[in-house]
Amino acid sequence: MNSCNFIEYVFHSLNEQVPQSEEFYEAFKAQVAHQQLCDLISQVQMNSSMKTNEKYLVTKILTSMAQIIKKLGQQSGLIKIRINQALFNIQRDTFCLISDIYDTYIIIEQTGKCGRDSILRQFDMQIRKLDNFSFFWHNLINLDNQLELKDIQQLKTKFEQKLDTLINQIKLEQGPKIIQKIVEVPIQNEKLLEAHELYAGLGRESNKMAALELYQQLAKSDGKAQVIMGQILLEGKLLPQDPERAFDYFYNCKDQSNTYSMFNAAQLILQGKIHKKFQGNNKLKDDDFRIYECQQAIELLKKAADMKHTESILYLGVLYEEGYKIDQQQIIEPDYHQSEKYYKMAAGNPQAYHKLGLLYKKMSQIPIYKNKADNIQDLFKQAKNLDYLPAFYDLGELLISREPQMAELTLEQGAIKGDIKCLRKLMNLKIQQLKLDQCDVQEVFEQLDQMEINNSQLKSWLEYYRGKIYKNGIGIEKNNQKAQEHFNSELELSQVMTNANKLYMWLQQIHTPTFLH
Repeated sequence: MNSCNFIEYVFHSLNEQVPQSEEFYEAFKAQVAHQQLCDLISQVQMNSSMKTNEKYLVTKILTSMAQIIKKLGQQSGLIKIRINQALFNIQRDTFCLISDIYDTYIIIEQTGKCGRDSILRQFDMQIRKLDNFSFFWHNLINLDNQLELKDIQQLKTKFEQKLDTLINQIKLEQGPKIIQKIVEVPIQNEKLLEAHELYAGLGRESNKMAALELYQQLAKSDGKAQVIMGQILLEGKLLPQDPERAFDYFYNCKDQSNTYSMFNAAQLILQGKIHKKFQGNNKLKDDDFRIYECQQAIELLKKAADMKHTESILYLGVLYEEGYKIDQQQIIEPDYHQSEKYYKMAAGNPQAYHKLGLLYKKMSQIPIYKNKADNIQDLFKQAKNLDYLPAFYDLGELLISREPQMAELTLEQGAIKGDIKCLRKLMNLKIQQLKLDQCDVQEVFEQLDQMEINNSQLKSWLEYYRGKIYKNGIGIEKNNQKAQEHFNSELELSQVMTNANKLYMWLQQIHTPTFLH
């Protein structure tokens, strides 16, 4: 079920008569799904044909779901939010999926080699879907004291009031990045909306220069137009790049509680792209004036952070973690406690979880903070579960000495998502294992084949590693001819990808400026 259908479904279900919550928990007590999971766990553990890492992952997911069902069956009232029809249907879908997995596994056991691959792929997809359900139920149990949605009509009214905003955001998906960031309420200025439509070609012929003229006119009094003009001047596509003028636009609308403008103005100062923009301090020497400007920039970031602007919060976290100085003058001393405070302030953001994990990794090297190491894995895992790509590598690297099988799975997931660091780390591990006779070369080749199926853009890298294994005779007899075939394929693919990327970038420059999505 996609997100749009799910939202519609929830709204529909809120109008329906909701069954009693006792029925909800009784379904978990029925034990059918729990018994199927327990049977599956036993059969998977005894399966001799399944790879060790696959067996580990499948068992882990099945066990997690079994524990959740058991917990919900034993303890009524465990879920603190209102039990509505949507939850009953998700419960039903979970049970149906468990039954389907059980049936699929039986078919796998009864199927010969011919036709087995398609059934294994189906089983893999079902297991991954069950992992998502497990994640959902686990987090649902941990929710606490959520408000009940009692007044459906009031909720619908509020939803309708936001509808114009939603429509504008959808329309402007192909428009300037800045437009997407600042449209938080319905656009009141019809001229500003006209400029957006002219720029993106929505409902009328695209005319970027006419849009630019409108933005410039509106920027004399409209805060949103000022921020857009600042972004245009910063990126240098429609107009020559001019950080000084961009700063003027950003700084002029800082008092309109526009956190995006505060962040950009502060960033321009701290990056040293603008100078002597503050009036009334001309008596200061150049070095002292620069220090004063940076202090003002930090105050802007703090003001935006107090208004919950995530980018400003993370920027402050980095500044306090690493410190900030101009020449030899230290403006901000490294302060791990302040850095930790800001990263925690952005809780819920995957980048914040990841940065906090990296900070704790650094802090744990100091004896008085060594207990911070206990939290690193959970933080990396939270960032990974929110699909923050850099977290896959750091979590995988951390798990190598703790849970090697889970480390490989994490690195493989990151590689499939396109992280080359994860792929290189994973293949270094597999090559080392081959040299020590700790794994079978055919399993490695099968793993490479599966990764290529999941992400064809990795093919060039995968061909390189296939060639490397044959060239060096790692776990297999040396075969220079096969090695060369794979290397040639890798080179051809690399050239194709390079040319494709060049063409893509060229088309982007012609048709789509960098501040367009």
